[in-house]
Amino acid sequence: LILLALLEISGASALMLHALGAGLLGGRVAHGIGIAEQPENLKLRQIGMALTLGVLGAGSALLLLRVVIA
Repeated sequence: LILLALLEISGASALMLHALGAGLLGGRVAHGIGIAEQPENLKLRQIGMALTLGVLGAGSALLLLRVVIA
């Protein structure tokens, strides 16, 4: 959430922020559902982790690019 706030402050587009937020939410929900099932659904956990880390990586790269270019 802090990363999204920093991107918003840096002037990122609303579409970009919504896409990253949706990916983060989807990843956290998928991971949570995967953990809650008995036995644990490893595939959902992996999808959730990949989405979460992908959003963090993409958001960080975008923020760095915005700072370096500006």
